[in-house]
Amino acid sequence: ETLGHEGIVHGASIEELAAAWAQAEAEYEQIAESQGVEEDHANLFQGGDAVQRFSQPYEFMNKAETTETTNNMNWMDEGMKHFRSGDLKEAIRSFEMELQLNNPDNATAW
Repeated sequence: ETLGHEGIVHGASIEELAAAWAQAEAEYEQIAESQGVEEDHANLFQGGDAVQRFSQPYEFMNKAETTETTNNMNWMDEGMKHFRSGDLKEAIRSFEMELQLNNPDNATAW
């Protein structure tokens, strides 16, 4: 069936998907080898300590300064309000404040 472009779109069998994946991997390996890439940086989890070698601690863009006002803020609510309104910069700022001032393990804020 044609969907408004030059290509024909149809369901792919598992064999076709496996072949396409194998082709993509072979192309990636060829490019990586031609560019002298010794380690696969596209896939950080390679077993062993590979993740540790490439991990860096997150650096907050907005350093929290504690004041009475900042301590009493509900930074998650504030962040979600900004997120819903499309103000991503302020949402990120609020989530960072939540992580720095209230709960550094808040998975939702991360």
